[in-house]
Amino acid sequence: MVYIISLFFSATIFAQSDSLQESPKERKFKLNGYVKNLNGIFLYPDENSMQWGLLHNRLNSKWTFNSKFTTALEVRNRILYGESVKNGMYYRSSLDNDNGLVDLTFLPFDSKPAKMVSSIERFWARYQSDKIEITIGRQRINWGVNLVWNPNDIFNTYSFIDFDYEERPGSDALRMKLRTGEMSELEIAAKPGKNKNDDIYALMYKMNKAGFDLQFLGGYYEKDAVIGAGWAGSLNKIGFKGEATYFHTAENFADTSGIVNATFEFDYTIAGKIYVNVSYLFNSEGLTKPDAVVASQLVSNGNISAKFMSPAKHSTFLQLKSISSPVFSTGISGIYYFEMDGIYVFPSVTYSINNRWDISIFLQSYWLKEKEIENKMNNILLRIKCSF
Repeated sequence: MVYIISLFFSATIFAQSDSLQESPKERKFKLNGYVKNLNGIFLYPDENSMQWGLLHNRLNSKWTFNSKFTTALEVRNRILYGESVKNGMYYRSSLDNDNGLVDLTFLPFDSKPAKMVSSIERFWARYQSDKIEITIGRQRINWGVNLVWNPNDIFNTYSFIDFDYEERPGSDALRMKLRTGEMSELEIAAKPGKNKNDDIYALMYKMNKAGFDLQFLGGYYEKDAVIGAGWAGSLNKIGFKGEATYFHTAENFADTSGIVNATFEFDYTIAGKIYVNVSYLFNSEGLTKPDAVVASQLVSNGNISAKFMSPAKHSTFLQLKSISSPVFSTGISGIYYFEMDGIYVFPSVTYSINNRWDISIFLQSYWLKEKEIENKMNNILLRIKCSF
C-alpha cells in the first residue's frame, strides 16, 4: 500500500514542479458528479414484497497540471436504507469488500436502519506525450468492445444487469500505451492482486484493417494463461462487433481444460429514431441443463467474471431503444439463457427535466422454467438524478 501511494504522490509532485514552467491558464481543475436516489420494491411470487432504497453520490475530480501530466480522484458514496437493510439483506463483509490491491472502501456507519459505503474508485496519475502514455493507480482499463458481454475486458468485468453503476469498477494497476503508428497501438497493463493467484498481466495490440478496428491480447489472468481477440466495424450500415477470450490453466497447459467465452453483436439505427442491438454469447463452462442453485445467481446478480460471463452455455440479448428525443426516451432489453430456460427483461423510461435533472422508471423481471415458465421476481425502481 505504501509503495503504491508513494508512486502516486511522486508522480504528482514531479508534475507540479514541471507545471511551474507552464502558464497558469494551462493548469485546470475540474469537478463534477451527481446525486441520485433509487427507490425500489421487490415483488415475489408468494405475494411478499420488500422495499429498498439507495442514495448515491459521486464526486469526480481531475487536475491537469500541463499538457503532459494529469491526476484524478473519484469518490463514490452510497447510503442503503429501507426494509432490505432492516431484514439483513446486506452483510458487512460484502459491503466492506475492496477488490483492489489497496483497501479504499470504508463503512462510515453500519446500523440496522441504514448503512453507508464510501469508496475511492479512481485515484491515478498520468504522463502522456505524442508516443507514450503511462498511468499508475486505481483506473478503469476497458478492453471490451461489445455492449453487453466483454470477454476481452479481463481487468474490470462488469454485469449489464447492474445498470445503475455507469462508471464500472477500477483496478489498482500500471498501464502503458505506445503509439506504434497512425492507426495502431500497443497497450501493456499489470494489476497485482492481494494474493498470488489474483495477479493479472497482459498486453493488447490494436490496429485498423479494411475499416475494422482489430485487437489482440495475451497474458496471464490469475491462474490462467489467456489469449483473445476482438473487432469493431460495420457491414454496410449495420454495426458488427465481437470478442473472444481463451483461458487455460498455466500449470497444466498440456491438458484440454481450457475455457472459451466468445460473443458477437449487430446494431442498427432505424430511421435515426430506434436503436436495435442483437448479441450472442457462448460460454464453454456454462450449464448444459437447468440448475436451481446457479439460476438463483440471475436474481442476485452474482459470480460474474471474465471466465464466467453467463451461467448458461448459450445466451442471447435484444435491445430496442428510442433515441429520437433528447428529453424523453424509452427502451426494453432482454436476455434469454438457453440451457436454463431463463429470461431477464428490463424496460425503462427516462424523462430529462433539464440538463441537470432527470427521472427514470425501471423494471427488472426474472423468469425461469421449472415445470413451466414462472416469474421468480420483479424489481420496480424509481430514480431521480441531479448532475453537476
